[in-house]
Amino acid sequence: MSRPVLLLLTLALAASALVAVPRPLVAQGPEQDPAETAVALSALEAAGDFNALYDRIHPDAHAVVPRAAVIGWFQNAFAPRGPGVSTVTDVRVVAWTWPVTGRTYPTTAEVSYEQPFADGTVEEGVVRLVLDEAGEWRWFFGRDRAFVDEQIARYVPAAPESTGSVPATTVEVSAADLDAFWREAFAAEPERYVAPAVLPFDQVTFTGCGAADASFGPFYCPLDRTIYLEERFLTGAETAIGDFAAAFVVAHEWGHHVQHLRGFRSSEVPTAFGDLYSIEFELMADCYAGVWTQDADTRGILESGDVEEAVVLALQLGDASGTSPYDPSAHGTNAQRANAFLDGYLNGISACEVATGGVLAAPRRTAPAADLQPASVSSEVRPLVDLLPTVDELPPGLEVAEDLQRSRSEVTASYADPVETERLFTAWGWRGNAARRFSPAADARLASTATTAVYVSLHRFGDAASTAAALDYSVKDQLTTVAGAREITVGPVSDQARAMRADDPDGVAATTYAQRGDLLVRVTAKRPVGDPLPDALAVARAVVVAAS
Repeated sequence: MSRPVLLLLTLALAASALVAVPRPLVAQGPEQDPAETAVALSALEAAGDFNALYDRIHPDAHAVVPRAAVIGWFQNAFAPRGPGVSTVTDVRVVAWTWPVTGRTYPTTAEVSYEQPFADGTVEEGVVRLVLDEAGEWRWFFGRDRAFVDEQIARYVPAAPESTGSVPATTVEVSAADLDAFWREAFAAEPERYVAPAVLPFDQVTFTGCGAADASFGPFYCPLDRTIYLEERFLTGAETAIGDFAAAFVVAHEWGHHVQHLRGFRSSEVPTAFGDLYSIEFELMADCYAGVWTQDADTRGILESGDVEEAVVLALQLGDASGTSPYDPSAHGTNAQRANAFLDGYLNGISACEVATGGVLAAPRRTAPAADLQPASVSSEVRPLVDLLPTVDELPPGLEVAEDLQRSRSEVTASYADPVETERLFTAWGWRGNAARRFSPAADARLASTATTAVYVSLHRFGDAASTAAALDYSVKDQLTTVAGAREITVGPVSDQARAMRADDPDGVAATTYAQRGDLLVRVTAKRPVGDPLPDALAVARAVVVAAS
């Protein structure tokens, strides 16, 4: 890695908490409503979740504004003023030039608002939102270059430089930078963060987790909070791929340390809060490595090709073909590991949370892990009904209300254009459907914040490419036909996954679409109050795992 180079960075007016939307003037779907985005940003500000707020920044700003600069300003200059909930007064579409880079955005949502503070003052402001390539409104941080430079100088820690004639090793540089990054990420709870020890080894070593030799490879021991790095593995990765391949290994193991500090742990049969299957645990650490990599890239301390080096190594570290996702040492396939890293790099910490159902544990099987190996019959010929979840895999208090197996015409009749959908499903080789509806059990006493209904529908198409096309088509149909539906970014649930949320007569509804090969999974969950999306994601993940 090169020495740190602090770039001249970005900013537009900092987004403020926004509600009470009067009228969006952009002719787009509800999921693309700039005022709705402002409401979401408001919730993050009110909660003090500045990491998630940073994750919603526009890619052009994301590429040049370090996370620490944004979080530092919000924590030290904005939050102490006690901001209240802002009121939107106007939304206009304008052409706007970002003063920091000079780039012009022809279609910019200019949202005007009034911002109250704890001392009784009210200030007027404007936040500008621009659509990214995925069609989501993103905000900008900063008003001019000088302001940005000031925040960088104040809040962004420089990576260590070599002391003496011998350059610092990749491990030393990476470890110091990872420590600074995660210390900043824990700024809201500084007492929870402590740096791990980092110990390279090339012979039998006695650790808090027992004796380890070269066959172990790199690993993290939570009992002594130490990252153990097997030197031959690191040297081999650095020689064959590049120095940042070794940095990725350090970042992955540091991710396990962060998981330990946050209460996550790997378990063969997870049952408790924070328990994860090994594959979830490992992909989460890959995702954390991607988050740090993006931040390091933003601060100019990476060389050209470093990100690609991490991806190349991830593509070589996947599990052997046929490894069960329930294997107690499963790390994920080559593609899953690379995708998890890239998801963290592109979408930030919040993507890593979604990848494991957020702070909620995924539905857990009750059988011993040894009994959870894939069936000898391939998933291509297994009946869809066998893949439907049971009540044990659902939120508590629900029971099976109805099982359905619909014809193609019955399925396509629910789409906005049944004729076109019938044509497409035929072309995509649609082969069948099985669905199951869950409702509250007769003796259930569910809280208002509990999930009260779940609908699971499975489809099989001719091949993976056709299934991917059907997923995209189905999501667009739902966003068009369901009033108020807006898409929500989710992490790596399966080969691909997308989700949306909308108000519902029964409260709030969240729908997740997931693809695994030729299988398309749809899960809709509803709650009277609160967000049912974590439950929808967890059920979808359970089906995907069963289909694997």
